[in-house]
Amino acid sequence: MVLTFLAMPGEISLACLHGDPAFSLGVTRTPPQGALTIHRLEGSLEMHPFGYLQPSADAELMDSAGIEAVLVPGVLFSPAGARLGHGRGYYDQLLSSLEPRPWLIGITVDRRVVEGLPMTETDVWMDAIATESGYRETKRT
Repeated sequence: MVLTFLAMPGEISLACLHGDPAFSLGVTRTPPQGALTIHRLEGSLEMHPFGYLQPSADAELMDSAGIEAVLVPGVLFSPAGARLGHGRGYYDQLLSSLEPRPWLIGITVDRRVVEGLPMTETDVWMDAIATESGYRETKRT
């Protein structure tokens, strides 16, 4: 089982994975209040006010216990696995709550992998980064 994302404007679209029988895909929903929720990518979608698709409000929740990998969006990543999101901490909160901890893969483009991103105690490190030039495991420093 893989938790993926439905791209916000400016993020890489992973729509090519949708419908692939090799994967059981889950996606997040950003409710009006509270933490991200996880749903199977099979039901109806609705437009979030920030301009991206997400599972509809009545979508059935998915059990997160079987998630083996998470494809994680971000604004910037570092080669060491640091991630800068959009600043609200939704993904960090979700990722730190997943048990057992799945493999975390930052999805971005080469130009958004930079040195020296600041990290706090609540930020979650990536295990790998995937860009147009390839997949590489991170080396936390």
